[in-house]
Amino acid sequence: MNQQEAQQGEQLPPKQGPGDVLQTARISVGLTLEEVARKMHLSVGILSSLEENKFEDITAPIFVKGYLRAYSRLVQVNEDDVIEQYSRFYMDGDPPITSTSNTPAEINANDSTVKWVTYLVIIGLIALLSTWWWNRYQQEPEKMSLESESQTPAEVIALDSAPESSSTTIDLVALDAEKDSLQLEIKTAVDSI
Repeated sequence: MNQQEAQQGEQLPPKQGPGDVLQTARISVGLTLEEVARKMHLSVGILSSLEENKFEDITAPIFVKGYLRAYSRLVQVNEDDVIEQYSRFYMDGDPPITSTSNTPAEINANDSTVKWVTYLVIIGLIALLSTWWWNRYQQEPEKMSLESESQTPAEVIALDSAPESSSTTIDLVALDAEKDSLQLEIKTAVDSI
């Protein structure tokens, strides 16, 4: 009778968790732990943690309910009963959510690195724009003034041959020369555009 009492004590633990129900159902269906792991695409370690009710050993505890539901469907056990047992086993609620990925923190506009890189890019663009403008200014041909300091050949001839008393003749020759030079400037300016 001691053996029977010992067997009954082993079969009915004082607090039965969802892992115990799933393990019993898996054995009754005739599946090994490796077969279940292959069908569920999980590691054997995760499944053994589920069956041993060691939910804190699972690296992503947020997925425990999903694992329990999938395992329940596979071994044909009522999912809701297993989840209820899981909730009863964890009276304080779900295990804490912890990050399991190595994803770096997201960069936002307030980071000092982003600000400095932005400032450097802006300064670089200003320097390039200034250099371009300065080079363009240096390469422009020198513009001729309307008030030319040098005299044209027509003015020189008119000054040499004209009497000093006829200042109107000199003014007309100078005006004609200025008119010709202005027309030439306007034509070259229009052609260059």
